[in-house]
Amino acid sequence: MVIQGIKECQENEAQIAALSVVALGEKYRLQGQGFSVEESRAQLLAAAQSRKAWAERNAASLQQHGEEIRKHGLAGSEFISV
Repeated sequence: MVIQGIKECQENEAQIAALSVVALGEKYRLQGQGFSVEESRAQLLAAAQSRKAWAERNAASLQQHGEEIRKHGLAGSEFISV
């Protein structure tokens, strides 16, 4: 299902972003320039809340696209304009 695919993609992007933050944090920590644990956790929480808010704002649109795909039998390249 396309909606599930979009959500999985968003989750993967979020995980990659979180791992990037952790990797950069470790790099800066080793250089003595890092953020504190509290600051890092606050940043991660803010990012998670932002992703959740985006998903909530766009839920209707994602649902509508899924319904259009099911209605018209479109999948993959037929639905994507290049």
